[in-house]
Amino acid sequence: MNRRGTGSGRFKAAGPARGSSARLPAAFILIAMVNFAAGATLGGLMANRPAWWAALGGWHGELNRFGWLTMMIYGMTYAVLSISAGLRLPWPWLGFVHLVVAEAGVVAVGFGGTTGSSGWTLSGLVLQALAPTLFMFNILTAVVYTRRARHREEEAAPSTHPAIVWLARSPAYRATDRIAQRGTDVALLLLLAGVWWQAVASLAAGRPVPVPGATTLVEEGWIAGTVLAVALHLAPRFWPWARWPRPWLHALQAVWLIGVTAAAWGPDGWAGAGVRAIGLALAGWAVMHLAAVSPGVSRQSRAEGNTGNGTGTGNAAECDSGRNRHRGGDVRAGRVPAHARWLWRFGWAMALALGIVFLAGMKADALAARHLLFLGWTSSLVYSVGYTLFPALLGRGVKGAAFVRAQVICACAGAALLSAGFLIAPWVHGEAAAFWMVPVAAGGTLAWLGAAMFLFDWL
Repeated sequence: MNRRGTGSGRFKAAGPARGSSARLPAAFILIAMVNFAAGATLGGLMANRPAWWAALGGWHGELNRFGWLTMMIYGMTYAVLSISAGLRLPWPWLGFVHLVVAEAGVVAVGFGGTTGSSGWTLSGLVLQALAPTLFMFNILTAVVYTRRARHREEEAAPSTHPAIVWLARSPAYRATDRIAQRGTDVALLLLLAGVWWQAVASLAAGRPVPVPGATTLVEEGWIAGTVLAVALHLAPRFWPWARWPRPWLHALQAVWLIGVTAAAWGPDGWAGAGVRAIGLALAGWAVMHLAAVSPGVSRQSRAEGNTGNGTGTGNAAECDSGRNRHRGGDVRAGRVPAHARWLWRFGWAMALALGIVFLAGMKADALAARHLLFLGWTSSLVYSVGYTLFPALLGRGVKGAAFVRAQVICACAGAALLSAGFLIAPWVHGEAAAFWMVPVAAGGTLAWLGAAMFLFDWL
């Protein structure tokens, strides 16, 4: 069913591609949204009732890391691989087994943490370790199956959905896609290392035990690394005028990986240096993304493209040589709605702030750092990509422009206030300590409202 669109006219969403290859990503995305609704609600409650933090904090963190962002990454990965590479699972039902295992792990860990049941928590940790293992198995078997089918000429080259043909593979994006693909591969390996480390350590102890290194691998390794890689996949397609020297991309990716490795596995005293290295990489990526989508650059580049003076190159990594220039108008920044562009800018501004506080010595598990990571940066980019791709992937449009603008304002203001409140907290004491709860409560409420409005568009 089509819904009202943004702008003065009506937006008619393109219907999604049918079949199991479309149902699996949609199922992951919808489950992720349900988890996001639950996590955002708990966050809003805790922001207004600090006494509930101890009881609800475990659920909130579990839903954010594994219920919302990890499930969304799974779903978007299945979708993009199907669209851009034409990959098909040889056993589609195994994709839904992955979905059940991943969600069962979230529920078991959350329930066990709330009730104090070690059995539930340990079972959930094992399921959370099995979920990415199944994910990797599904991807690898899909690659082998698709290659063999095409080699036998039993399967024609896939047709890309017309609304998102600009996401498909192209020689123009080969260099950046290779760097991004390496990033997603490494991030998945870091996730596997983190979840199995946590599960094995807890099973050996007979009860859930904190493993800070495993948490670093999941949060700064898997989640941050995947977001960096996916953004590198999308940025040249979203903003074909982006000009990034390839050596810088390699260098920033290397600094990020060195930082994660040092923070998670390094000797005592290396964790702080590792977090600073992660901050340096985040700040570098953020500056490049913000420079590419600054309003002045965007307007000038789109104007040049509209007048036939050239839009730069679809491959940011090779633009300096003047090769691979955009041909045919398949990729245009106009495909990214205005509200999605502003969310993209805000998300990278939050990433820059996260990089700066890491460089200043903030620990990765600080509340301000985690909210900058999960809410300010990652969730804002998910909103941006969702507004751009979900109409085609889910076959639905969005509500009117006023509704979308209100969602963007609530989401951005909420993330900024909540992060600022947690940044202020260490410097206020006594009676003044109550002051910092004002931006936290306001930010939590606005962030919840922004999440609810976004979900209302798609659920």
